[in-house]
Order: sequence, then structure tokens, then C-alpha cells
Amino acid sequence: SRVRILARYMSSMGVRVTFPPDGAKIHHPAPYILSQKELSEIFKAADEYDTSVHRYIPRCYGGILRLLYHCGMRVSEPIMLLRSDVNLIDGSIYIRHSKGDNDRRVYIDDRMTSLLSIYDYQVSGVFLGRTYFFPGLQPDAHINKTTIDGIFKRIWEKLYGCNGKHPTPHSLRHTFVVHRIDSWIKEGVN
Repeated sequence: SRVRILARYMSSMGVRVTFPPDGAKIHHPAPYILSQKELSEIFKAADEYDTSVHRYIPRCYGGILRLLYHCGMRVSEPIMLLRSDVNLIDGSIYIRHSKGDNDRRVYIDDRMTSLLSIYDYQVSGVFLGRTYFFPGLQPDAHINKTTIDGIFKRIWEKLYGCNGKHPTPHSLRHTFVVHRIDSWIKEGVN
């Protein structure tokens, strides 16, 4: 569609162009919704993931994956969190420049706050004065999205093999929505 828009613009300027065909079909596969058992096993495996090669604190991956599920975050949101965006006193997280360049505040429960407090304490011993809540190899850089994608894929393949359809970290966001709506239905919320 963007190329067609450019072609229309060029044509209006008198440039002779050939328009690409309309209506290219893009296949969007149905999202993978994880079961409670799969979530538990993934979080446990993420907590136990060997991170000694990268000097990460083991709870980093479990914390990020849990934020994706418990808060319905996009993958870019937890990795871009500044340390000052995470308030472990009141359990709030300030998300900056999300989709559409919108900011928002989300709240986490006591268990998630406790998990992130332990992580924060442990990583503070490794990265003094870090900028990002989940730092990369350097304290002034955030952990990379491709790192999270790769870790998640390795965890999934270790637990369930690499046959057939498999989830991605973004599947945790989809799972959050489905589980939230299911709980509202059970509670009778309209």
C-alpha cells in the first residue's frame, strides 16, 4: 500500500509509473493462547535459565515474561523501562512512548512487586547506577528484543520441541487478554 501511495504521488508529479496490484493478501495466523500449565512451565524455565554467559541475573527473563503476561505488555515495553519508571513501593510501572506514542501507568500485584524487588536488588549489585530496569550487557543499554525472542524460543523448544505451531513472547499479551475476558465472564462482568 505504501508503494502504491508513492506511485500515486509520483504520477501526480508527472512521472510515468507502473502501479503495483491492489489487494495483496496478508495471512495473519491465529494467535497462540497458552494454557495455565504452559505459562507455569515457561516462567519456571525462564527463572532457571542459565545466564552466566551474559552476566544476567536469572530472574530477568522470568520477570520480563511475567510482565508481558500479567500486564498485557508488548515486548518492547518492559525492555525499554527506565529504572525510574518502576515504582516498587506502590507497585506501579510507567510505560513511555508505547504504540501510538502514548504513555500509560500499569499496576502490578504484590507477588510481581516482590519478584521485581528481588531482581532489582540482585541486578543493582552487578550494574551500579544502571539506566534501564532490565539492562543489556552495558548498564546504559537495555536488553535487546531479539534476546527475549531467542530465549523464549529456546525455552519453548526445550519444553515442547519444535514441532508445529509455537507461541512467541507476544503470545503472552494475547493470552493475557483471553484470560482476562474469561475471568470477567466468570465474574459476570459486562
